[in-house]
Amino acid sequence: MIESDSPARFKLSKADWRKFKGLCNETITASLVANRENIDSINKNITRAIISAAEHSIPISKPGRYKTKHVPLPYWNETCKLAVYERNRARNKLKKKSSLLRKI
Repeated sequence: MIESDSPARFKLSKADWRKFKGLCNETITASLVANRENIDSINKNITRAIISAAEHSIPISKPGRYKTKHVPLPYWNETCKLAVYERNRARNKLKKKSSLLRKI
């Protein structure tokens, strides 16, 4: 098995959504948008407010390592991928055709 680094993520199932909503209501107000600067700064301010509210009300998973299910094969390439695709396509056509013949 191969190990690779995973980024820290929010644990949405353990979030305190009432606290999140309250913090968003406090920080995201009409004055935040009414500043009529350029759209990029308004977007940055709203994004910053949402991320801040999330960091205060949603727990974050620890960045760690996760194991992939299998080791990638060194000889696998686009030719192999295309061959498997064509095989599956032919198999699916055969299944459709045989199921049609069974219904007759």
